[in-house]
Amino acid sequence: MNNDPTFIYPHDRLLKEYKLISKKHIKIFDFYLDSLKKFDKLFDKLHHRFAKLINDTGHSLNGRYVFIMMQMKETIDSHYTHYFALKKGACNGTYPALRHSYESLLKNYYFLIQPMDKKNFINLTGEGLSKTRKTLYSEKMLKRQNKIYDMLCVKTHAGVRGSAVAYMPMKDSYKDCLELGVILLSSHYVLLLDSFGRFVTPKELEKIIKFIEKFQKIIGSLPNFMPDNPKIVDMLKISYKHPLKQSGNRKDFFRSKEHYFKSCFIKQ
Repeated sequence: MNNDPTFIYPHDRLLKEYKLISKKHIKIFDFYLDSLKKFDKLFDKLHHRFAKLINDTGHSLNGRYVFIMMQMKETIDSHYTHYFALKKGACNGTYPALRHSYESLLKNYYFLIQPMDKKNFINLTGEGLSKTRKTLYSEKMLKRQNKIYDMLCVKTHAGVRGSAVAYMPMKDSYKDCLELGVILLSSHYVLLLDSFGRFVTPKELEKIIKFIEKFQKIIGSLPNFMPDNPKIVDMLKISYKHPLKQSGNRKDFFRSKEHYFKSCFIKQ
Protein backbone atom coordinates (compact mmCIF):
# COMPACT_ATOMS: atom_id res chain seq x y z
CA MET A 1 0.00 0.00 0.00
CA ASN A 2 1.45 3.37 -1.01
CA ASN A 3 1.47 5.81 1.93
CA ASP A 4 2.01 8.89 -0.23
CA PRO A 5 -1.00 11.16 0.58
CA THR A 6 -1.03 12.41 -3.03
CA PHE A 7 -0.92 8.91 -4.56
CA ILE A 8 -3.65 7.84 -6.98
CA TYR A 9 -3.83 4.64 -8.98
CA PRO A 10 -2.83 4.82 -12.64
CA HIS A 11 -5.95 3.71 -14.47
CA ASP A 12 -4.41 0.62 -16.00
CA ARG A 13 -3.60 -0.64 -12.52
CA LEU A 14 -7.00 0.45 -11.20
CA LEU A 15 -8.75 -1.69 -13.83
CA LYS A 16 -6.66 -4.68 -12.81
CA GLU A 17 -7.57 -4.15 -9.15
CA TYR A 18 -11.28 -3.98 -10.00
CA LYS A 19 -10.98 -7.12 -12.12
CA LEU A 20 -9.60 -8.91 -9.06
CA ILE A 21 -12.57 -7.63 -7.05
CA SER A 22 -14.94 -8.87 -9.75
CA LYS A 23 -13.78 -12.45 -9.22
CA LYS A 24 -15.12 -12.32 -5.67
CA HIS A 25 -18.60 -11.65 -7.07
CA ILE A 26 -18.59 -14.28 -9.80
CA LYS A 27 -21.87 -15.79 -8.54
CA ILE A 28 -23.70 -12.48 -9.04
CA PHE A 29 -22.01 -11.89 -12.40
CA ASP A 30 -23.05 -15.35 -13.63
CA PHE A 31 -26.63 -14.77 -12.49
CA TYR A 32 -26.62 -11.33 -14.13
CA LEU A 33 -25.48 -12.60 -17.52
CA ASP A 34 -27.79 -15.62 -17.48
CA SER A 35 -30.75 -13.41 -16.54
CA LEU A 36 -29.86 -10.89 -19.23
CA LYS A 37 -29.68 -13.54 -21.96
CA LYS A 38 -33.03 -14.95 -20.87
CA PHE A 39 -34.60 -11.49 -20.78
CA ASP A 40 -33.32 -10.82 -24.30
CA LYS A 41 -34.86 -14.05 -25.63
CA LEU A 42 -38.14 -13.55 -23.78
CA PHE A 43 -38.47 -9.95 -24.99
CA ASP A 44 -37.89 -11.08 -28.57
CA LYS A 45 -40.62 -13.72 -28.33
CA LEU A 46 -43.18 -11.49 -26.62
CA HIS A 47 -42.88 -8.49 -28.88
CA HIS A 48 -43.17 -10.74 -31.95
CA ARG A 49 -46.32 -12.37 -30.54
CA PHE A 50 -47.76 -8.94 -29.84
CA ALA A 51 -46.83 -7.74 -33.33
CA LYS A 52 -48.50 -10.80 -34.88
CA LEU A 53 -51.74 -10.07 -33.00
CA ILE A 54 -51.80 -6.56 -34.46
CA ASN A 55 -50.51 -7.42 -37.94
CA ASP A 56 -53.10 -10.20 -38.32
CA THR A 57 -55.78 -7.49 -38.25
CA GLY A 58 -54.16 -5.88 -41.27
CA HIS A 59 -52.80 -2.96 -39.26
CA SER A 60 -49.30 -1.78 -38.39
CA LEU A 61 -47.91 -1.33 -34.90
CA ASN A 62 -48.65 2.02 -33.35
CA GLY A 63 -48.97 3.77 -30.01
CA ARG A 64 -47.49 3.19 -26.57
CA TYR A 65 -46.26 -0.37 -27.02
CA VAL A 66 -44.05 0.60 -29.94
CA PHE A 67 -42.27 3.08 -27.68
CA ILE A 68 -42.09 0.55 -24.86
CA MET A 69 -40.55 -2.05 -27.17
CA MET A 70 -38.01 0.39 -28.58
CA GLN A 71 -36.86 1.48 -25.14
CA MET A 72 -36.69 -2.10 -23.85
CA LYS A 73 -34.48 -3.05 -26.78
CA GLU A 74 -32.12 -0.18 -25.99
CA THR A 75 -32.16 -1.18 -22.32
CA ILE A 76 -30.89 -4.65 -23.20
CA ASP A 77 -27.93 -3.01 -24.92
CA SER A 78 -27.30 -0.84 -21.85
CA HIS A 79 -27.22 -3.86 -19.55
CA TYR A 80 -24.81 -5.77 -21.79
CA THR A 81 -22.58 -2.68 -21.80
CA HIS A 82 -22.77 -2.47 -18.01
CA TYR A 83 -22.07 -6.17 -17.49
CA PHE A 84 -19.04 -6.49 -19.77
CA ALA A 85 -17.44 -3.15 -18.88
CA LEU A 86 -17.87 -3.71 -15.14
CA LYS A 87 -16.47 -7.22 -15.29
CA LYS A 88 -13.44 -5.87 -17.17
CA GLY A 89 -12.75 -3.47 -14.30
CA ALA A 90 -14.58 -0.26 -15.18
CA CYS A 91 -16.87 1.12 -12.49
CA ASN A 92 -17.81 4.81 -12.73
CA GLY A 93 -17.80 4.58 -16.51
CA THR A 94 -20.67 2.08 -16.46
CA TYR A 95 -23.14 4.35 -14.67
CA PRO A 96 -24.49 6.03 -17.84
CA ALA A 97 -25.75 2.57 -18.88
CA LEU A 98 -27.49 2.19 -15.52
CA ARG A 99 -29.01 5.63 -15.75
CA HIS A 100 -30.36 4.81 -19.20
CA SER A 101 -31.91 1.61 -17.79
CA TYR A 102 -33.46 3.50 -14.88
CA GLU A 103 -34.90 6.28 -17.03
CA SER A 104 -36.21 3.83 -19.64
CA LEU A 105 -37.93 1.84 -16.91
CA LEU A 106 -39.73 4.91 -15.59
CA LYS A 107 -40.58 6.22 -19.05
CA ASN A 108 -42.09 2.87 -20.04
CA TYR A 109 -44.24 2.78 -16.93
CA TYR A 110 -45.26 6.35 -17.76
CA PHE A 111 -46.31 5.28 -21.27
CA LEU A 112 -48.17 2.29 -19.86
CA ILE A 113 -50.46 4.37 -17.63
CA GLN A 114 -51.46 6.98 -20.23
CA PRO A 115 -55.16 7.24 -21.22
CA MET A 116 -56.13 4.88 -24.01
CA ASP A 117 -56.95 7.78 -26.35
CA LYS A 118 -53.46 9.23 -25.94
CA LYS A 119 -51.75 9.41 -29.33
CA ASN A 120 -48.79 11.79 -29.21
CA PHE A 121 -46.15 9.77 -27.37
CA ILE A 122 -43.31 11.63 -29.06
CA ASN A 123 -44.03 14.64 -26.83
CA LEU A 124 -43.96 12.44 -23.73
CA THR A 125 -40.41 11.33 -24.48
CA GLY A 126 -39.26 14.90 -23.95
CA GLU A 127 -40.89 15.39 -20.56
CA GLY A 128 -38.56 15.73 -17.61
CA LEU A 129 -37.92 12.77 -15.36
CA SER A 130 -39.00 14.76 -12.31
CA LYS A 131 -42.59 14.92 -13.60
CA THR A 132 -42.51 11.24 -14.53
CA ARG A 133 -41.31 10.23 -11.07
CA LYS A 134 -43.95 12.32 -9.31
CA THR A 135 -46.66 10.78 -11.50
CA LEU A 136 -45.57 7.20 -10.76
CA TYR A 137 -44.61 7.31 -7.09
CA SER A 138 -45.90 8.40 -3.72
CA GLU A 139 -43.85 10.86 -1.65
CA LYS A 140 -42.75 8.00 0.59
CA MET A 141 -41.46 5.96 -2.35
CA LEU A 142 -39.75 8.99 -3.90
CA LYS A 143 -37.78 9.50 -0.69
CA ARG A 144 -36.75 5.83 -0.67
CA GLN A 145 -35.54 6.10 -4.27
CA ASN A 146 -33.81 9.47 -3.93
CA LYS A 147 -30.52 7.93 -2.82
CA ILE A 148 -30.30 5.82 -5.97
CA TYR A 149 -31.56 8.62 -8.21
CA ASP A 150 -29.09 11.13 -6.75
CA MET A 151 -26.24 8.65 -7.17
CA LEU A 152 -27.11 8.09 -10.84
CA CYS A 153 -27.21 11.86 -11.39
CA VAL A 154 -23.87 12.42 -9.65
CA LYS A 155 -22.16 9.57 -11.49
CA THR A 156 -23.33 10.66 -14.92
CA HIS A 157 -22.57 14.38 -14.79
CA ALA A 158 -19.20 16.08 -14.88
CA GLY A 159 -18.01 16.95 -11.40
CA VAL A 160 -15.91 15.73 -8.48
CA ARG A 161 -18.67 14.21 -6.37
CA GLY A 162 -18.59 10.44 -6.55
CA SER A 163 -15.25 10.35 -8.35
CA ALA A 164 -13.34 8.51 -5.63
CA VAL A 165 -13.77 5.11 -7.30
CA ALA A 166 -11.65 6.44 -10.18
CA TYR A 167 -8.74 7.19 -7.82
CA MET A 168 -8.50 3.97 -5.84
CA PRO A 169 -10.32 0.61 -5.76
CA MET A 170 -13.42 0.72 -3.58
CA LYS A 171 -14.92 -2.71 -2.99
CA ASP A 172 -18.28 -1.60 -1.65
CA SER A 173 -18.88 0.89 -4.45
CA TYR A 174 -18.03 -1.74 -7.04
CA LYS A 175 -20.45 -4.24 -5.49
CA ASP A 176 -23.18 -1.57 -5.29
CA CYS A 177 -22.74 -0.87 -8.98
CA LEU A 178 -23.02 -4.57 -9.82
CA GLU A 179 -26.09 -5.16 -7.66
CA LEU A 180 -27.87 -2.08 -9.00
CA GLY A 181 -27.52 -3.51 -12.51
CA VAL A 182 -29.19 -6.75 -11.42
CA ILE A 183 -31.92 -4.91 -9.52
CA LEU A 184 -32.76 -2.74 -12.53
CA LEU A 185 -32.81 -5.74 -14.86
CA SER A 186 -35.18 -7.58 -12.53
CA SER A 187 -37.44 -4.52 -12.53
CA HIS A 188 -37.56 -4.66 -16.33
CA TYR A 189 -38.67 -8.30 -16.04
CA VAL A 190 -41.67 -7.14 -14.01
CA LEU A 191 -42.41 -4.35 -16.50
CA LEU A 192 -42.12 -6.77 -19.44
CA LEU A 193 -44.65 -9.06 -17.80
CA ASP A 194 -46.97 -6.14 -17.04
CA SER A 195 -46.79 -4.94 -20.65
CA PHE A 196 -46.94 -8.22 -22.54
CA GLY A 197 -48.08 -10.77 -19.95
CA ARG A 198 -50.87 -12.01 -22.20
CA PHE A 199 -48.29 -13.46 -24.57
CA VAL A 200 -46.29 -15.39 -21.94
CA THR A 201 -46.63 -19.17 -22.01
CA PRO A 202 -47.11 -21.13 -18.74
CA LYS A 203 -43.58 -22.50 -19.02
CA GLU A 204 -42.12 -19.03 -19.55
CA LEU A 205 -44.03 -17.70 -16.57
CA GLU A 206 -42.70 -20.53 -14.44
CA LYS A 207 -39.16 -19.52 -15.40
CA ILE A 208 -39.86 -15.88 -14.50
CA ILE A 209 -41.18 -16.91 -11.07
CA LYS A 210 -38.04 -19.01 -10.51
CA PHE A 211 -35.89 -16.07 -11.60
CA ILE A 212 -37.55 -13.78 -9.03
CA GLU A 213 -37.12 -16.40 -6.31
CA LYS A 214 -33.43 -16.76 -7.16
CA PHE A 215 -33.05 -12.99 -7.32
CA GLN A 216 -34.38 -12.71 -3.77
CA LYS A 217 -31.88 -15.30 -2.54
CA ILE A 218 -28.89 -13.63 -4.19
CA ILE A 219 -29.73 -9.92 -3.74
CA GLY A 220 -32.02 -10.24 -0.71
CA SER A 221 -34.93 -8.06 -1.78
CA LEU A 222 -37.58 -7.68 -4.44
CA PRO A 223 -37.32 -5.09 -7.24
CA ASN A 224 -38.30 -1.75 -5.73
CA PHE A 225 -39.17 0.37 -8.76
CA MET A 226 -42.83 -0.62 -9.19
CA PRO A 227 -45.07 2.48 -9.18
CA ASP A 228 -47.18 2.96 -6.03
CA ASN A 229 -49.02 6.24 -6.63
CA PRO A 230 -52.66 5.49 -5.66
CA LYS A 231 -53.89 7.58 -8.59
CA ILE A 232 -52.36 5.28 -11.23
CA VAL A 233 -51.67 1.96 -9.53
CA ASP A 234 -54.91 0.35 -10.75
CA MET A 235 -53.76 0.88 -14.34
CA LEU A 236 -51.02 -1.68 -13.74
CA LYS A 237 -51.35 -5.44 -13.64
CA ILE A 238 -48.37 -5.91 -11.32
CA SER A 239 -47.69 -3.47 -8.48
CA TYR A 240 -47.43 -3.25 -4.72
CA LYS A 241 -51.22 -3.38 -4.69
CA HIS A 242 -51.32 -6.26 -7.18
CA PRO A 243 -48.12 -8.28 -6.58
CA LEU A 244 -46.90 -11.07 -8.82
CA LYS A 245 -48.19 -14.14 -7.00
CA GLN A 246 -45.98 -17.15 -6.53
CA SER A 247 -48.83 -19.30 -7.84
CA GLY A 248 -48.17 -17.75 -11.20
CA ASN A 249 -51.77 -17.39 -12.38
CA ARG A 250 -51.36 -15.89 -15.87
CA LYS A 251 -54.86 -14.41 -15.86
CA ASP A 252 -53.89 -12.17 -12.94
CA PHE A 253 -52.00 -9.89 -15.31
CA PHE A 254 -53.75 -10.50 -18.64
CA ARG A 255 -54.57 -7.46 -20.71
CA SER A 256 -57.40 -8.05 -23.17
CA LYS A 257 -56.98 -8.18 -26.92
CA GLU A 258 -59.25 -5.15 -27.07
CA HIS A 259 -56.76 -3.25 -24.90
CA TYR A 260 -53.95 -3.92 -27.38
CA PHE A 261 -56.17 -3.05 -30.35
CA LYS A 262 -57.13 0.26 -28.72
CA SER A 263 -53.49 0.97 -27.92
CA CYS A 264 -52.78 0.75 -31.66
CA PHE A 265 -55.91 2.77 -32.46
CA ILE A 266 -57.62 -0.17 -34.20
CA LYS A 267 -61.40 -0.02 -34.18
CA GLN A 268 -63.14 -3.37 -33.72
